[in-house]
Amino acid sequence: MSTTTEASPTFTSDSSSLSTASPTLTSTEAGSCSTCESSVTVKKIESKHALLVTFEEFNKNNCPSKPYFMILKNNASNKTITSATINMTESIFEIPLEKLEPCQYYNVSLNHTCTLKKNIISSNVTYWDKPTFNFTKNVSSEFYWTNRNETCAGDVTFSCDSIARPYKENEHVKLEPYHNYSCNATYAFFAPETFPVYFECEWKNSSEPKLEASTNSIMASWSLTSPNCDEQKVTYNVTCESKQGKTHSCNWNQNPNSCNVPALEFDSHYTCTIRVDYNNSKNVHNITMAVETLSGSKYDM
Repeated sequence: MSTTTEASPTFTSDSSSLSTASPTLTSTEAGSCSTCESSVTVKKIESKHALLVTFEEFNKNNCPSKPYFMILKNNASNKTITSATINMTESIFEIPLEKLEPCQYYNVSLNHTCTLKKNIISSNVTYWDKPTFNFTKNVSSEFYWTNRNETCAGDVTFSCDSIARPYKENEHVKLEPYHNYSCNATYAFFAPETFPVYFECEWKNSSEPKLEASTNSIMASWSLTSPNCDEQKVTYNVTCESKQGKTHSCNWNQNPNSCNVPALEFDSHYTCTIRVDYNNSKNVHNITMAVETLSGSKYDM
């Protein structure tokens, strides 16, 4: 027989989780219940709209038809959260999640009238909202638990592939942009949660891209800045191609941020591309512009 105890709250969390140990104890009491032998087990504990605790009774040999009494207590404070009288052969007890706090252990105990105050079953349960994590999108980053409840004390440990050691919440960790990390968050009340980490540099022009032609050369310049990446890892490259398909390039100078493409034909059309890479691997920007060298003579070359 099932009994309804308390209405479910509007709060829902399909991804909530819990852990439990479910011992089965048998109790025989002297006196009017001396012939009663009854064992009870927690058949199932689940957490959806509510914490549902399913009890199942076995071996009711010579037991009087008397109810069970269930109590839910907070382990730390020993405070009774809720209680109910249950008549059952199989019974579901529903505990609204609004009565519980994440990252707290609770004790579910069940007593039969014949056993007086002896617990014939006792089982620890806990639940939490599914944790979510994030990080600051910066080469000097920090991990943090976005939906941490104030009742969830203690450290979370973060570890990622390609990173040598684990880190605590809000501890600085060096990350590379344009790299896909797989990270784990480990905490006492839940199994390790895996989440992806990836970010890109934010780029702004500190000087606009520009081409300045002479009779026999093209001066290219461009400078980018980033608030979340290491600008020392930015490299520039320029290549100019004539209408005849001949290409010319130059070595870029960091200061000033420019490059002079030499030995060009005068009064000629060139298509120049400035390429910007990060850490000599990731192409982050390209810009292509057309330019003509100035009129002159072969003696200007």
